[in-house]
Amino acid sequence: MRVLKTFIVVLLLLFSLLNIVVISNDKKVNDIHIIENVPYVGQNESFYCNWACFTMVLKNLGINATLNEVLFNQGVGYSQQYFGSEYFRLPRSGHHMSVDPYNYLFLSEIYGLSYTPFIYNYTSSEKWAVNWPKIKENVTKNIPVIVFVNELVLLSEYIQNQGTYQLQKPITKPASIGIHYVLVVGYNETNNTICYNDPSYQIIDKPEVGTYRWTDIKTFKLAHETLPTWYDSEYYFQVFEKIKEPMSKEQAFVFAHERNIEKLKGNKSAYFPYGEDVNWSSYSRYGINASQFLKTHFEGLEVNTTIKAYKLHGLLTGFYYDFFNRLYKIYSFFNPKEKTIFDMIAKRVISFFDHISYDKKYTVNYLSEAQYILEDKNLSNICKYEASLFNSEAENWTKLANCYSEFLSKGFLISNFKAKNIINNMDKIMEYIVELECEIIGL
Repeated sequence: MRVLKTFIVVLLLLFSLLNIVVISNDKKVNDIHIIENVPYVGQNESFYCNWACFTMVLKNLGINATLNEVLFNQGVGYSQQYFGSEYFRLPRSGHHMSVDPYNYLFLSEIYGLSYTPFIYNYTSSEKWAVNWPKIKENVTKNIPVIVFVNELVLLSEYIQNQGTYQLQKPITKPASIGIHYVLVVGYNETNNTICYNDPSYQIIDKPEVGTYRWTDIKTFKLAHETLPTWYDSEYYFQVFEKIKEPMSKEQAFVFAHERNIEKLKGNKSAYFPYGEDVNWSSYSRYGINASQFLKTHFEGLEVNTTIKAYKLHGLLTGFYYDFFNRLYKIYSFFNPKEKTIFDMIAKRVISFFDHISYDKKYTVNYLSEAQYILEDKNLSNICKYEASLFNSEAENWTKLANCYSEFLSKGFLISNFKAKNIINNMDKIMEYIVELECEIIGL
């Protein structure tokens, strides 16, 4: 009897030990997960981070796509907006207008995906508590998640922990730092870290530095919670899953190009298929209509108002950069050997005109590639024809950016005589841009 009791006790101990091991292993599975071999796609400019992340998602699903193709299918080079307020008078680029959920729905149709955006109006302190379990749940199912973060927080940690770095080009103007997307691919809650692919390291350092990059969850949480307040109702993360085969390259080109042309024609339904965004004024113009509206503000009685607006931009920009440069000098005096976030800020403002020029250039990139990829000869000819026109258009938007930069550098110090000459030059450039856009849409 005593032997039997001893045997039962031993069995119970072994069973308990087995349970502990199983529970421990289950805990490990739940607390640590990495999605292996997610390809890295970097951004070559200080924007396009969201589309670089989306391209990584496509490649992870085995879909052959490039960032140039995604930008074309989204129509960034065919899109622009202008609402011409008295003190603004700057165009809004296609990539600024393409981050709304219905644009991702359009791309999802091309690539055979389901799309789930998570949009909440929670307070900063509530964001992480609500979002992190859902992000973690998807990553555990091997679904990478595009997450909206404050880049300034992540970069500050990078600079603090990195002795040197190879800065390829300045990131952007200070006002835009903070708005960024990364692709979360893993987590380890046993040591409180999170893993993500960050497309911005293509220009900050090297792609391998931004590939499977680990940071502590506390820092990432702060980056997620401290987004700029004007993006407070933005979607905080997005999930894509493959549900069917993607369109062929020819089908995708025809499908996207048809909408792109409608965008350039200024058809609002191509921008807002579910009704115009109420956040934008009813007198906004789109596509070629935006270009024509902008041109009217370089003519006649509108010239003086435009000059006043651009001089004011120069005054505000000069003050802004002067503040940052003074702060940088003070910090550098006390920390002469340290790299800081100020090293990564452009000395020249990347203006709204520049942004449109970049969108046109990336459209040229894809059209130049597609003319050799597409098997349909008619489609190849369209690519070749439009690539030439967009290339000329990109050059002229850059010329506008250079004209505008004179106002930014001098502000109210620029004479009215010179200011009028600059605006007159901008009017001529806009006239040529409108002619090019008329050719593209077949007018």
